[in-house]
Amino acid sequence: MPKALVAYDGKLLVERAAETLREAGVALSVVVLGAEAPRVSDVATGLPTTVINPDWPSGLGSSLCVGLQALAETTASAVVVLLVDMPHVTASAVRRVTALASSDALVMGGYGTRRGHPVLLGRDHWAGVIETASGDKGARDYLRAHASELRVVPVDDVADDFDLDVPLRALLDDLYAEGKAFDAGQSDRRDRRRNLEPDAAELLTMVLRIGGAKDIVEIGTSNGYSTLWLADATGGTVTTVDVAPPVDARANAARAGLLRKIIFETADGGDFLAARPDRSVDLLFLDADRPEYPGWWPHPKRVLRPGGVLAIDNVLSHPDEVAPFLRLIADDADFTATTVAVGKGLHLAVLNR
Repeated sequence: MPKALVAYDGKLLVERAAETLREAGVALSVVVLGAEAPRVSDVATGLPTTVINPDWPSGLGSSLCVGLQALAETTASAVVVLLVDMPHVTASAVRRVTALASSDALVMGGYGTRRGHPVLLGRDHWAGVIETASGDKGARDYLRAHASELRVVPVDDVADDFDLDVPLRALLDDLYAEGKAFDAGQSDRRDRRRNLEPDAAELLTMVLRIGGAKDIVEIGTSNGYSTLWLADATGGTVTTVDVAPPVDARANAARAGLLRKIIFETADGGDFLAARPDRSVDLLFLDADRPEYPGWWPHPKRVLRPGGVLAIDNVLSHPDEVAPFLRLIADDADFTATTVAVGKGLHLAVLNR
């Protein structure tokens, strides 16, 4: 579910943001829509002019650029930026910031020693912001480079700019349900999502947390369902590898706010592991074309650090396909391994040395 459609205190977040700007007396508002834009337009009420950012998975920087480009066609001398997931940035805070509006103004709300939203950008700065905005940084780099021109207006007595993250579990539930429905219509298993089952995901992430895994590699990205589970659980990074470009997975990671913790690689799993340095992985999760796994040996072992975990999904649902690979593990005295009857069967092997 996109953040815009999350209900908070009786209203959708996007409706609250639009209402805040109206109450603040902002003359012209533009709402930039990204994820599920048609659905947001249909469901949300009372929205002003809307524009669509087709590149929304790349981060809020692209949405900021789309909004500024839309307003460049108007006579507006400045723009105040309000994010939908900050529902306690109030109309009073917006009014304080917009009171300093001019074409050359740069203004931020102040929260004690910290600067935050709302942010006002004078028209003279729009081109520079568009040139430097990227990822989830928005105008941050531009504001830092022009710190001497920036004015800070205290608003912490009337507002709070905490980021109301959409609960990840709600997104995961949506992705899992969508994957099940999608798979039911696919006759060729290679075209299916084949997502990790939720109970197996919970166990795998618990193993990750207990071991403090920081360098995680996943072979088999699909729509990024298991990738999000892993990325949320680690304080490090997840490198996820698939032969197909990760279009859906990248978009889902953006929706979850986890892009910064995920590295997407489009490659053959065996080739990727062969090129990976020795002892560079804390947890290796295999969820790809199972008959290929034996041909990747010994790289799944070689890349693991001592104490690292090799996890293989679908070992109970497809025992014949994984049997040759599981024999390689069982015959290696350096591993301690077991199969856990969760989901479709999760095999866990710890490298002892």
